[in-house]
Amino acid sequence: KTARFICMYMLYKCTNLTYDTIGNYYGKDHSTVIHAVRKIGEEITLAGRHSLELNNYIKELKREFRLNELRQL
Repeated sequence: KTARFICMYMLYKCTNLTYDTIGNYYGKDHSTVIHAVRKIGEEITLAGRHSLELNNYIKELKREFRLNELRQL
């Protein structure tokens, strides 16, 4: 469950996908994705130093997604 929640969190933070789209991918309701994003977000905040590392990783993934979108144009 935790791994899936992390994946949902990363997809939401790094893409323009909606809660519904992410939920459909995992066979879950959009409310499950909302819960996952909130839960993992709270855990990241409590993690301190590790949250900075994860936030840097998320920023890098966002850059990569944007580059890939531009390459497809």
